[in-house]
Amino acid sequence: MRISISSFQKNNVIIAKWEGLLMYIKDDEINKYFNEPNWKVAHNLFQHNTISNMSVIKDGQIYQIVGSTNVNGKIDTATIQVDTGGHILEFNCDCNHCKPNELACGHIGAILLKFYGLEASDLPYSFNQKGNYADQLQALQAKKEAAHLKEQANLTFSLIEQYKNQHRLHQLQLNQHIHLIPQVKSTFNRLSLSYKIASDRSYTIKNLNTFIQNIKANEIVEYGNALVTDHNSKAFDSSSLKQIRFIKEYFHLKDDDRSIRITSDNIDDFFLTHYDNLDININFTTIDLQNFILEIQKDEDYTTIKYKEPDGITIIGHQYIYYFDHYTLNRYSKECSDALRPLLTHLENNSLTIPNNELPHFSKYIIDSVVPYVEFTGDDIDEYLPMDISLLIYVDLNNNNELSVTLDYRDDQGNTILENPKDLVLPLKLDGVIQTLQKYLEYDEITQMYYLYNEEDIYDFITRVLPSLNNDCEIYISEEIKQMNKPKNMKLNIGVRLQNDLLKIDINSINVDKEEIKDILYAFQHKKNYHRLKNGEFINLDDDSIKDLDLLFNDLNIEYNDLKDGEVEVDKYHSLYLENFMNSSSLHFNRDQHFQDLISHIEEKDPEDIQVPQNYSKILRDYQVQGFKWLKTMSEYGFGGILADDMGLGKTLQVMTLIEDGIGENHVSLVVAPATLIYNWQDEIKKFSKKLKTVCITGNIAQRKKLIESIPEYDIVITSYDYIRRDYELYKDYQFYYFILDEAQYIKNQSTKNAQTVKLINGKYRFALTGTPIENSLAELWSIFDFLMPQYLYNYHHFKETYEIPIIKNEDQQKQAKLKQLVEPFILRRTKKEVLTELPDKIENNVIIPFTPEEEKVYLANLSTINSELQSAIQVNHIDKIQILAMMTRLRQLCCDQRILYKDIIEPSSKLKACMDIIETAKENNQKVLLFSSFTKSLDLIEAELRKKDISYYVLTGSTTKIKRHQLVNAFQNDQTTVFLISLKAGGTGLNLTSASTVIHYDPWWNMSAQNQATDRAYRIGQTNNVQVYKLIMKNSIEEKIQKLQEQKQDLSNMFIENNNGSITQMSTADIIDLFK
Repeated sequence: MRISISSFQKNNVIIAKWEGLLMYIKDDEINKYFNEPNWKVAHNLFQHNTISNMSVIKDGQIYQIVGSTNVNGKIDTATIQVDTGGHILEFNCDCNHCKPNELACGHIGAILLKFYGLEASDLPYSFNQKGNYADQLQALQAKKEAAHLKEQANLTFSLIEQYKNQHRLHQLQLNQHIHLIPQVKSTFNRLSLSYKIASDRSYTIKNLNTFIQNIKANEIVEYGNALVTDHNSKAFDSSSLKQIRFIKEYFHLKDDDRSIRITSDNIDDFFLTHYDNLDININFTTIDLQNFILEIQKDEDYTTIKYKEPDGITIIGHQYIYYFDHYTLNRYSKECSDALRPLLTHLENNSLTIPNNELPHFSKYIIDSVVPYVEFTGDDIDEYLPMDISLLIYVDLNNNNELSVTLDYRDDQGNTILENPKDLVLPLKLDGVIQTLQKYLEYDEITQMYYLYNEEDIYDFITRVLPSLNNDCEIYISEEIKQMNKPKNMKLNIGVRLQNDLLKIDINSINVDKEEIKDILYAFQHKKNYHRLKNGEFINLDDDSIKDLDLLFNDLNIEYNDLKDGEVEVDKYHSLYLENFMNSSSLHFNRDQHFQDLISHIEEKDPEDIQVPQNYSKILRDYQVQGFKWLKTMSEYGFGGILADDMGLGKTLQVMTLIEDGIGENHVSLVVAPATLIYNWQDEIKKFSKKLKTVCITGNIAQRKKLIESIPEYDIVITSYDYIRRDYELYKDYQFYYFILDEAQYIKNQSTKNAQTVKLINGKYRFALTGTPIENSLAELWSIFDFLMPQYLYNYHHFKETYEIPIIKNEDQQKQAKLKQLVEPFILRRTKKEVLTELPDKIENNVIIPFTPEEEKVYLANLSTINSELQSAIQVNHIDKIQILAMMTRLRQLCCDQRILYKDIIEPSSKLKACMDIIETAKENNQKVLLFSSFTKSLDLIEAELRKKDISYYVLTGSTTKIKRHQLVNAFQNDQTTVFLISLKAGGTGLNLTSASTVIHYDPWWNMSAQNQATDRAYRIGQTNNVQVYKLIMKNSIEEKIQKLQEQKQDLSNMFIENNNGSITQMSTADIIDLFK
């Protein structure tokens, strides 16, 4: 059905879209592109059937419209694009009334009106009285397409040329020693700076902005036959690097593309950057030249000062004044520049007019400041200048112990001036004296004297303020003042003795009673300036001995009220710190013999006196022997400690040696470790020790309770943080000999149940194992020390206020050094680099991981089903190796993560959690990780966890293209990505990944040699770090069986895959059944 559009107004356009019509234009579009006259013309042209030709083609979502109107033989052709949403995209007409894409003419409007009447079934549409406009439209489109293709081809040619030129430049020999030559030019009373770039020859830098962009991009540029550079900063000498910084900062002050104008904004920086440059074409000096001349002209009421400019160029910088003449830039001194800058800045543009009655003040504040640096010419103004005045001050104490100060002004002849001081124009230095007196003293108008009444304020004024005035006036003090001004120092003698595992500190003084020592310390703590003894004498509180004693009290968290008859007690833990303090303090200490013996045993005892247990002497490396002896020494003196060796240096073995060395009656030791490491401890102990009887406290509550009751039968008890928290009531009555926390960062948060529980367990000697005692905050270190030696770092509130806040928020270096001094004796840390020669090239670790109860149920159910199928196959005497591999693969996947087979499981597997612990530890130690797995689905799940933890990674699988594979390897070798996930088939061979120092085998491989080849991706020529290899094995699973078979047989893979002597056909039925037990 056709509709008739009979009325169109500029501000109220009615465009109807009847059901079934496809073509329409939005009202806003008509109002946007048509004015009212043009729209009326369009309506008139349309009504009079002036459209002679029109063609419409739909191209996707766009209508391409071409049409012509014929008015009295004049033909106008228009092209229009409209989308299906009613928007006008483009338009053009060859008449004079159309502005393409801005203002549409009546011809375009008439064609659009005809377009409105079309239905979808009309397309493609062609209306042509004399020809086929559809063909014209297609020809037009073809022409546009050809033009577009030509444009794209030109861009391609340009890109080829760009790469071709880059390739040519890359073939050129780069100059390695480049420097910039600065050139200063003086024109029209201003200075400008340009540069040459030089190696064997020099070339002018024609555009400084382009030069800076080339430096940012390391762009290779051929300045000439003798100079090609990639603008790498390493190629420039140090002087040139300073100039590059200058260009970057001040290029906006350019004169033109090749030069920077030297102005007041950059003159200071220019001088500092270039004064020692040997290539620059000017000289530099720093002299107060005395070339500034001020001319004085005086009349009856006013005096005028004019500035006679020197012949050269004067530039007043923000810090200094400069003068340039005869290719020499002189910088005046800071004193001269500060004195002259305000005056010269004013006089550069204006003379200075001064009322004669203001000349004394002008002289006092300005002339006196500038007279050393300028020459005055013209009229004499001496009669207006202030006279030379000196000041004498008399200080005394009256009978009421009140301070009085009298002032006596003298002229240049030494006569007392009787005028009112307020009427005098005093020299500036005496202004400062008067201001100081007014700040601290009260002035009495009647007596014209200054007074002070408070005793502490009097002491402060006499000892601190009065000496500061001595250079500007003469001071005379009475005998009483002299006595107050010479307080005596307290002579301290401190005794230290060790008694009943406590340190007793006894404080004595030769010249002060013990009873008053506490009062003196209290006065110092409250920042008093002095303390007056009961006998009236003054004690100097600004004395190093009092400062040191207060420092000692603060460091040991001793309250002054704790002093009883000059004596105080502290824990023996502080012995080493106290010894260090005494060696650096100004105080005099007397140590008793017991204390001296303790210190000498710790510091001087020959480690050879401690014997390594015989069965460990050939196992331990040198640094591990040292670690064992350190642990033994610390425990002998009742101290705890942190063994903070790098990951992989054998902390477990060192502790195991210590525990075995201490075997005895009732010497049961407790090890608390993360759940994933419980069985690692057990395996390590079985591997190295035949003496130590070990029990792992795991299982349900009934099983754990039974095991805990049997603790006295064992040497080592191993459990997890989670179990110890749940079972505390069952442990609380036991007294353990050694109490070890593995991965002690698990108690870093003092408020957790884990931390609170382990601190309640009884342990005679306590040690913590962790490679990261501090991960996020100092509070973590406090929490570990609170386990080792409670109260050694005091309560947490005191620790936070005294150390944590000052160090973290205020970056207090002294507090940091003090805390280090406190904790350093109790931490032993060795890095891999330090003990590199003692380390094996490759350290292999089997990480034994228990199933959770839920995981174990699923695994055992599948194992039961597989065993049934296997028994059926055996009964019919038909064992299919493909079937066996499928069974094994299913169990291996369940070991990796049961989500591979069961979509309803949400929680990550125990193995994945243990794997993430290793990866996170490696990341904290800035180590890169290679992770290998047989299953890409395992890699997908690990990838998801890495994303959650925001740990960077790459993935390489069998589907990775060769180019992508090459790019990934190069990127991992050179960037900061932490983890490389690699599938068995994709990355077992042919990769060089020596940037990694940690290798994780997520699941054991059938082929032992293939597993070693994968490890060798990191452990090969070019590796500079020791390689840690972790094999993740689920306890009581097929993975343990595979591991044992690897040890028994050379190549397990060939037994199942290859038809040779090691194939599955050679395995006995008993071997196969044993695999699935």
